[in-house]
Amino acid sequence: MGQVAALAKLPAPIQDELITRILSGFFPLDELVQWLLDTHGINAGRSATWRYSKATRDKFERLVKFGMPVTHLVKNRCLIEAQGIANIERELMKRLTEKSGCLYAYLDEKVTP
Repeated sequence: MGQVAALAKLPAPIQDELITRILSGFFPLDELVQWLLDTHGINAGRSATWRYSKATRDKFERLVKFGMPVTHLVKNRCLIEAQGIANIERELMKRLTEKSGCLYAYLDEKVTP
């Protein structure tokens, strides 16, 4: 469990890149582990990386399925988490059904539950 916590405390640029790789779905687990080691010198275990990947997918995958670009999600993830993922999902659904235009402009505004 300690390695999962360590992955969650990576510097923001590394964590952003790791989350991008996880949510893009193009990187098998072994490649993520090797990338962390080769690129950043982080010796994360395979199971810890899998648990971190699963938690990340569980948290953000619905937003990706709604069509939110991974790069946009990663860039704004702190704001998304602060406003609450459920609030963001509700706002996306509202915008999908009510308005056309940029679905993600609301990220610049405070979402109220």
